Amino acid sequence: VSPAFAGTPEDNVALPGPRRVVPSRMLKSPTESSLAQSPEWEHSMLMEVEVVAGENSPMDLNRVFDLLSEPMPISRVFTADQMGVDIWCDVTGWSEDGSCPALAALSEDSGDGVILLVYGGDDGIRLRPVGSDVEWDVSNAGQWGEPCLMLDKDTPVEQ
Repeated sequence: VSPAFAGTPEDNVALPGPRRVVPSRMLKSPTESSLAQSPEWEHSMLMEVEVVAGENSPMDLNRVFDLLSEPMPISRVFTADQMGVDIWCDVTGWSEDGSCPALAALSEDSGDGVILLVYGGDDGIRLRPVGSDVEWDVSNAGQWGEPCLMLDKDTPVEQ
């Protein structure tokens, strides 16, 4: 299932990774690093995140999110590490081919209101503490995978 929006199939543009199709009129370069809904964001977009538990992700996820802002590539996020301590983490999307872009967008969540959704490839996202100089690798115990992150809407991220 692909993302849906109010538009025609001719308006669709495929983004890198699985199930990412947005109206071409929404593909604008971010003018700032903020994820706040900008006047250029014309429509909400339904985004299906489907990840099967495997080498990277410890769990399955199949969920549809209603995005409220244009997805933005990110490289860092402030979130809990494997011990539950909040730290800055490098983040990348993960697919069967390895590293791919990680994206963040504001989304509606029925239980929490507006959240920050961080998602990546068909195998989820991969995280490591900032400052780690090792390559991305699913066998590295200092890194961990998640299907996606659903964080507080004000969680800091870096591009």
